[in-house]
Amino acid sequence: LCRPAGAAQTAAGAAATNALRGPAGLVPVTPDPLLSRVAAAHACDMARRGRMTHLGSTTTGPAMRLKQAGYRPAISAENIAAGPFSLSRVLAEWTASPGHRANILLPQMRDFGVGQALGPDGRNTYWVAVYAAPR
Repeated sequence: LCRPAGAAQTAAGAAATNALRGPAGLVPVTPDPLLSRVAAAHACDMARRGRMTHLGSTTTGPAMRLKQAGYRPAISAENIAAGPFSLSRVLAEWTASPGHRANILLPQMRDFGVGQALGPDGRNTYWVAVYAAPR
């Protein structure tokens, strides 16, 4: 089951992202449906392969996936996770991880999307958050 996160999940993801960005003096990110679709497609790709990776089956990373979807990124970053986790748990894990937190705090980011896919075992969810700014 592959799908972009719903409006409530996307809003929650953007709010959690902005809760970190605001105190750091960074502009907030805005939820973007195109980025959520790109995130969901990559989550689905990971779930089908049973593998958590930034490399897609046919793409080398988030910038290529965004370009293929019609978004022209000046910069992009991606956080991924897999496990029996809710969005709130994944957001907490990303906040606590220095590398994931660094992506969230990239000053240039303006847009945000999140997607998910249920793995073939029916228990593990693959999560992808995409952060970007257009050219």
